[in-house]
Amino acid sequence: MPPLRRAAALIALSVLASGCAAAASRESARAGSTDATRSDGSPLCEGLTERFIGLPSVADSKGSGAEIPPLAGSWWIRRCTTERRGTTLALRLEGPGWYWVEASDGGIRLKQQVPFALTTEVTGTFKAGYRAGLASLWFKPTEEARVELDASNDLDLHGTNAWGSVVRRLPLLPVRSLIAESVSRQASAAIRTRLRDGATVTYELIGGQSDVALGQLDAGEKPQRPFDDGTPWLANDRWMLAPAAAQVLGPLEPASDLSLDVVVESGPGVMYRAVCQDVMAENLGAVMNGTPERMAARALVDHGQVLGAGKHERRLNAGACPFYVVLSTAGNATTVAALRVRG
Repeated sequence: MPPLRRAAALIALSVLASGCAAAASRESARAGSTDATRSDGSPLCEGLTERFIGLPSVADSKGSGAEIPPLAGSWWIRRCTTERRGTTLALRLEGPGWYWVEASDGGIRLKQQVPFALTTEVTGTFKAGYRAGLASLWFKPTEEARVELDASNDLDLHGTNAWGSVVRRLPLLPVRSLIAESVSRQASAAIRTRLRDGATVTYELIGGQSDVALGQLDAGEKPQRPFDDGTPWLANDRWMLAPAAAQVLGPLEPASDLSLDVVVESGPGVMYRAVCQDVMAENLGAVMNGTPERMAARALVDHGQVLGAGKHERRLNAGACPFYVVLSTAGNATTVAALRVRG
């Protein structure tokens, strides 16, 4: 994809992905849909459709400034349309996703990977700049984002005290519906708030590395990444991988020299599975339910594990197909790890 076209796609991706982070604590009855991908054929949509984006942890979504928040959810863009409105561009994206949620209130606890279906539309303008070998493209919304996050009531609730244990079982009190609706309202408001600051895409003219960040970075300023040694990368993020959860990155183009760098910060380690793009839809249910081990064995083109703290390197053998990498913890405890794919 040409650099400027890729930059436009990345900035739209950045705006919507970062904004949806706080919203991902909802689940949808339609989230497991494997409807065919739909794109309007525009360069922007061609760069976004079929792509998974990571969602930052709700608890750390604002970040500390010194630490990069871990990603704890994934959103799969399956449908994309654009519309030019005078000097502004409207982008509409739809697709299923999921998020690891740990929440407790009123004697009731929710701790699970929660699927959702998300539709969002954002309208804004672009401005470009250059400084110190770094081209920047800024996106600024011109109106409040439209957000529809469709959640189901399939929540695995547990009582943390006697009252909570009783309330969650009362047949005439729709506890799951009430919790889903409450989270829905909070999540939608959080998305709209986070989208107000827009996003920045950067592109290094020497080396060709592109990147994205929520908000308006200064000219010449690059986003923070866990691996920052100047090595070109295709993916570069921190992940929180809880038990009974799975996350996805990609798609990645097949190559003979792809490597996976992993720094296990805490927890037992990381399991990874490479899946061809064309069979992802039929295996989506297992991933959304947090049981990637149930994916069809024939769907895997590579798999492996990284165990123990510290830095590790593995070769990714994806064959000849564009592919996704499915990530999960390697044990019964949560793993936090930085991962980079390079080639």
